[in-house]
Amino acid sequence: MLAFVAICLPAFVNAFAVARGNARLFGYDVYVPGLRVAVVTIFLAAQAPELVSRDLRSRVLPLYFCRPLRRGDYPLAKYLALTAACCC
Repeated sequence: MLAFVAICLPAFVNAFAVARGNARLFGYDVYVPGLRVAVVTIFLAAQAPELVSRDLRSRVLPLYFCRPLRRGDYPLAKYLALTAACCC
């Protein structure tokens, strides 16, 4: 919800300025790419520690390692999960 508000706030400010008869303060193509990067960075910083800590907290991490896994399978699965969460 906070990300939605952060992305839409400049649009609301522009709409309010135009409704009062002023010129548009900035173009819509200017703020969205930079703001999107900031929102995704904050999301990644908040969610990355949760990927492993949930497995530790619910004690399923030993279940993952009770059968032989290749060295990179677990980190790859967590990376793919985080990437899928960012893309969807």
